[in-house]
Amino acid sequence: MKKKHPIGITIILLLASNTKAYIDPGTGSMIFQMLIASLVGLIFMLKLYWKNLKNRIKKQLNKNPNKKKNE
Repeated sequence: MKKKHPIGITIILLLASNTKAYIDPGTGSMIFQMLIASLVGLIFMLKLYWKNLKNRIKKQLNKNPNKKKNE
């Protein structure tokens, strides 16, 4: 088995000419769909963490022993 030469591969990749490629409509819509799904997932994750943080703050405020109920 021949060894691959990383320097030779690097030179070939650097000297490669520009390709005439395009993104077809199917690929473009898939990229757009992944972008939208990522944004919705991020919003959902932030919503969950925000609720968790809010609940922790409420618990800390309710545990305050100096607070008197129904004076």
